[in-house]
Amino acid sequence: MKLSQNQIEQLVKDSWLDDKGKNLNGCCPKCGHSESGISLDDNHLFNCYRKKKCGFSCNIFTLLKFLGKSKEFLSERDI
Repeated sequence: MKLSQNQIEQLVKDSWLDDKGKNLNGCCPKCGHSESGISLDDNHLFNCYRKKKCGFSCNIFTLLKFLGKSKEFLSERDI
């Protein structure tokens, strides 16, 4: 499963693209500190990250679950 940049922007508060255009950065969903990011490369499935301030780290599935958005973004085959 791969979410579009637009879909990820809906999940990551105050998001912006990094200088290389490869990561979408924004606020951490757990602590709200501005340093959370998701890789936009083809395999971002396991590349959500957030380790500097609170240590929160996840993949796209656990991020959706944490935000309570699994049913909005995932089909039955993805779960």
